[in-house]
Amino acid sequence: MRPAPVQGANDEKIQSYRRNSTTRHGTNSDRNGVDRCDERRQVSKRGEESAMTGDGTDGTGSQLTRREVLATVSAGGMAGLAGCSSLQNECKLEVNKSVDGEFHYGQTGTYVFEVCSLQEGWFFGQEDCTETITIVDDLPNGISFDSVSGSNWTATTGGGVVELENDSYGTLDTGECLTFEMDVTVDSAGAFPGSPPHEVENCAQLQYDGEDYRPIGDNCVTHDITHDDSGECDLSLSKDTLGPFNYGQQATYVFDVCNDGDGECTGPLTIRDDLPNGISFDSVGGSNWTASTGGGIVELENDSYGSLAPGACLTVEMTVSVAPAGEVPEEVENCGRLHHDGQVVAEDCVGHDITHDDCNLSFSKETDGEFHYSQQGTYVVTVCNEGEEVCTGPLTVEDELPDGITFASIVGSDWTGTAAGGVVEVTSTTGGLAPGACTDFEMTVDVAPADDFPGDPPGEVTNCAELFHDGAVVGEDCVTHQVTEHPCELTLEKRVGWQFHYGQLASYVFEVCNDSEVACTGELAIEDDLPDGISVASVDSGWTTTASGGVVELANDTASLDPGECLTVEMTVEVAPAADFPGDPTHSVTNCADLFHAGTFETEDCVTTRITRPDGCPPVEFDLNTG
Repeated sequence: MRPAPVQGANDEKIQSYRRNSTTRHGTNSDRNGVDRCDERRQVSKRGEESAMTGDGTDGTGSQLTRREVLATVSAGGMAGLAGCSSLQNECKLEVNKSVDGEFHYGQTGTYVFEVCSLQEGWFFGQEDCTETITIVDDLPNGISFDSVSGSNWTATTGGGVVELENDSYGTLDTGECLTFEMDVTVDSAGAFPGSPPHEVENCAQLQYDGEDYRPIGDNCVTHDITHDDSGECDLSLSKDTLGPFNYGQQATYVFDVCNDGDGECTGPLTIRDDLPNGISFDSVGGSNWTASTGGGIVELENDSYGSLAPGACLTVEMTVSVAPAGEVPEEVENCGRLHHDGQVVAEDCVGHDITHDDCNLSFSKETDGEFHYSQQGTYVVTVCNEGEEVCTGPLTVEDELPDGITFASIVGSDWTGTAAGGVVEVTSTTGGLAPGACTDFEMTVDVAPADDFPGDPPGEVTNCAELFHDGAVVGEDCVTHQVTEHPCELTLEKRVGWQFHYGQLASYVFEVCNDSEVACTGELAIEDDLPDGISVASVDSGWTTTASGGVVELANDTASLDPGECLTVEMTVEVAPAADFPGDPTHSVTNCADLFHAGTFETEDCVTTRITRPDGCPPVEFDLNTG
């Protein structure tokens, strides 16, 4: 309580000095011109502080008496206190801070603030408070701001310092108070600085209209932070996977240990996990968690977390290595058991698939050679691993062949193919495709005859195939190509007709045959570079002959050869006398001829013959029927 103003015989004298100070002297200086307001301010201030402390002192323990004031006012006939403008009325505030309830680790605590306008002082009166009031609170380590509640109070935070401001309270009359609460979050015992239990001191600085205000009242509060023993610890365990589990790679399990009770949990925690076959422990991640392994069993321990508040959780991640395909099932179940203070208190299991990683596979399809009606053609399919991991799991190529083309066979290591309804499915049985490695196969197809093929010849088709890995489409490629008539396969045979004698006629015989399965049409030409001493004489009808510099060209632009059919032409030549041949008789000459079809070289053939002297008779044609 604030002490009541002192009442005594000198009251009238004080009032007289206050009323007459200006009239009597008209100045705040003494007879020597010395300003005495500072001196009187100190007395006034000490008097106000005495009222604020409520114990009759000036706040430093020094007793302030009415005699001091009277002596100061009357000394030297100075002007009255009323003549000093700095002693006029102003807003006087105090702040009191306390706690509401207990502060427990990991829970919310509450500070209560009361900002009051002091009652009228024992020496002079004061004004009501109307300007902005700010409370600056530098929270202790381990305690963080959560929220503020109270009419018109707002909060800003930064670096652990909270500024609580109210600029809309209107007017705070003397003797009135503003009350508000600030909720804070207390760290868990393990995260709180030092060892529990803790004792903290929290002080608030009052500001009025942006200026620091001398702390008046109980602006600091000291309190304990303890464990909450009023409720019950109830721990739960949840286990899950973090991301996919792929053969031959690392994967992660996640455990959450949560306090579902209404009291704190303390004491060592242990998660015991018996890993499935093919999955092995690699590492653990989580604050204060350690791991030990033996016989496929992993124990994750935490005895340094301090305490776990109601509703709080601890998370730990366990990284494992997954064996390659074939060494671990496609689906597994993994269970973890939570031990608290040595007792099993919770269990959770997670079932999940183990799959193949999304390999970086490339896929290409192309033709090998030309495609001709009624013939076979070949497609080549290549699959490559462009990634950095081994690609395991089945590879399947699905190819829907165009109309007029049907599946015949597959050639390729570890590839097998089946066809149904024009769709070919080719599957690889390889155990894995290493980074940078490729696998391919050739697919032979039958091409329908031109009459059965869609459209008019020549045809053009586009054939697409899809690559599946683990049942999912990972690539597609298409190839567009022509389907044409098969080209003629012509053969040429050259032989000697009549015998060659000096100075007489002789002949070469040419036989052109169609060894293909389609008819051959178009110009046929035989080019023959005759040896020296031999010149062309005549050629069978149906062929035209041109000769230049010993080179003879036989042409037939109306020839048509069905498959297996042959065409024969004989060319008669003149053999020069023996004297015109270089060297001594007899002579042996070799002569070659080239066959062209529609201007394109097809083949050649050569024949060697011996030129001899005649036996006395010129060569004659002999008819077996007439003799």
